[in-house]
Formats: sequence, C-alpha cells, structure tokens
Amino acid sequence: MTTPSTKPGWQRLALMLAGMTPRAAERMIEQIRGDDPALADWLMAQRISFQQILKLPQVQLALLIGQLTDRDLLLAMRGLSHGDKQTVLSGISKRRAQILLDELKNMAPVPKREVEDAQARIVTAARELESEGRLTFSDEPMIS
Repeated sequence: MTTPSTKPGWQRLALMLAGMTPRAAERMIEQIRGDDPALADWLMAQRISFQQILKLPQVQLALLIGQLTDRDLLLAMRGLSHGDKQTVLSGISKRRAQILLDELKNMAPVPKREVEDAQARIVTAARELESEGRLTFSDEPMIS
C-alpha cells in the first residue's frame, strides 16, 4: 500500500507548502482535501512537527511554552538531547527551568506513548498560535 510519505512527489509538495504563508498553505490543503482527504491530513501533519518547534526563534518558543503545562513540557522533554532540553528551557525563567530539570531528573520512567502524546499536544498548541497569527513556521518575518 502506498502511503503519503512514499508516494512520488508528495514530499516535494510538503516542502512547497512549507515555503508558503500559513494561510495560503491551509487554503491549498483544503482544496486538496476535496480530492484526497488522506493526503490533506498527511500534509497538515507535515506542516509542523515537534522538531520544527525546537527550531523556532527564542521569542516565539517562549510564547508557545507560556501556553503549556509543566507536565506536558516534562513529558515532551523525555528523551531529548541535552542541547534540545536547553533550547526548551531557554524560553522560560531560570527558576521554572530549574524546577523542571529537578522534576525531570526525579521523574519515573513513562511509556513512550505518553511522551509522543505530550509532544502532539504541544504541536496542537503551536498550530493554534499559528492560526491566530502569533507564531510562524515560515521565513516570513514577524512584525511587532
């Protein structure tokens, strides 16, 4: 069975959409949805990933992190490299960062699914902020 990630041209389409403004990409995906709902769902999932969130400018990352629960942050940071953890923690106060690091160090093992679910909730929060125009994943500059 061919999946969106293996069908020729679909990766290229995802890259093209990534270079568009969020509104234009969403309009394009909705047009695609009429012909191929599975492709549209796959494209929406490709637009923003947890790894892309880690590459956000610090100001935007801090905005996103301010919307999250400590539990989701803790779970999402499980298994991240030291550098990626520092990236996440750079978007919050030193006190909150230290509390999270202490909790992370003392946290019992959790199922991988819980980590993935927390990361998915963070991606959802990022999508919401993007749809409000408060966050951008394109090279389009943000103007205050």
